Amino acid sequence: MNAIQRKKFEELDLNNEFFDSLKADYPGFEKWFLRKAEDEQSAYVLEDNGLQGFLYLKEEKEEDSSITPHFELKRRLKVGTFKVNAHGTKVGDRFIKLIIDEMYRKKYESLCDNIRQT
Repeated sequence: MNAIQRKKFEELDLNNEFFDSLKADYPGFEKWFLRKAEDEQSAYVLEDNGLQGFLYLKEEKEEDSSITPHFELKRRLKVGTFKVNAHGTKVGDRFIKLIIDEMYRKKYESLCDNIRQT
């Protein structure tokens, strides 16, 4: 199995069918993706007979009292976008380990995500 690699957004093909569900589910995904490419941001990807996984992490340091529980002002690792093609492998587990490793290596105080359930 191929290794998860860090790639710049500009190196990825937004027209790849892997991104179709993200474009369908999240209005503005294409604009967001192009803005990240323009800002020279990168994401973790797994390519194995096509794109199989994508993970965008970012650091945030803010507070938010409009949500419950309230976010106090602290440095957080944010899981911005995370998608894997599940097909009976441990791909998702590998990405979760990467998130945890990143959190501890860079000593983040907290972890947050943008997970939406339908």
